[in-house]
Amino acid sequence: MRRAALLVPVLFLAVPPLAAQETEWSADEQAVVEWLKTFNEEAYAGGTDEFLSWMHPEFTSWNYSDRTPLDLESFTESVAEFFESFDSVRLGTRPVSVQVFDDVAVLHTWYREAITGGEGEGSYFGRWTLVLKKVDGDWKHLAWTWTQEKVDPEKVKKEKADG
Repeated sequence: MRRAALLVPVLFLAVPPLAAQETEWSADEQAVVEWLKTFNEEAYAGGTDEFLSWMHPEFTSWNYSDRTPLDLESFTESVAEFFESFDSVRLGTRPVSVQVFDDVAVLHTWYREAITGGEGEGSYFGRWTLVLKKVDGDWKHLAWTWTQEKVDPEKVKKEKADG
């Protein structure tokens, strides 16, 4: 289950709250939102090397179940294991807050992920906070942290039936 929690992937199911974005972003904020969308589409589809190419050399990740943050070296080992453990991962995000300060950006998003194949197969959702750093004109993940809950399909069906 730790491998499923390491990255942050998603399928759009009936879980809260990935409704349409209603915030009007500035041009800089919109560029960061579009960058995240591209990351979601390309990094997870490209495997370990592609995924890691989006990371800053000083990247750290503090997952909800780890006692301390992972540095890039530890994260790299976990990413490789993650991609070997599942058939596919899909991620969707809905930014709630975006702040851009020259070469640093902070995003707070809702996310949903769908993982197929392997012991962590299922759908998950939660909050994801990312800090990006611009390097040679390209945004890179500098740090992130997130929460995670597994979607209970029976609960979703019941909530839909109850209206």
